[in-house]
Amino acid sequence: MRRKRERLDGFFDDVKAKAKRDPEGLVSEIDDWKKAMDEWEWIEKSNDRSDEVETLLDLARSWTLGG
Repeated sequence: MRRKRERLDGFFDDVKAKAKRDPEGLVSEIDDWKKAMDEWEWIEKSNDRSDEVETLLDLARSWTLGG
């Protein structure tokens, strides 16, 4: 949760700095951030191994319980 908060804080800091430097380029900056967030989400999903862990746990349970 803390990392997400830090990323959001960084995002808003970057948006604020961009708005001060180049107000007209702010839309472009926001579009770039949205693209980066989509890419980050895709990476997180591709690295999610929770289904594999659950399968391994199920196998271990069946072996130990004789199922």
